[in-house]
Amino acid sequence: MHVLIIGGDRIESVALRLRALGVEEVTHWNARKESSTSRKRLPRRTDCIILITEYLGHNIMKIFKKEAKRQKIPFLCTKRCEHDILCRFCRFAGIQGENCPLLENRNEEKER
Repeated sequence: MHVLIIGGDRIESVALRLRALGVEEVTHWNARKESSTSRKRLPRRTDCIILITEYLGHNIMKIFKKEAKRQKIPFLCTKRCEHDILCRFCRFAGIQGENCPLLENRNEEKER
């Protein structure tokens, strides 16, 4: 699976966790410059788009949501926190129970 994340500045920890969940490639566009970002084409092998809404203007979100719908690529709108991104991705990918990385963190916190 190939995931495109649009928005956010530092997504290294999210990318690592997504790879641990079986994502082959994570592409990131920070979308700081709306003029150059809105002209970009979606990578051909994109299976899912994650829009980090707190870092995106309405026009950029509208452009990529429209393009995702046109190409029938699922998209997730999330807040910037890692928990929200992973939780929504797990729901999208059907990852539940013991395979959920968020459950893993809760078990570690209980043991402390």
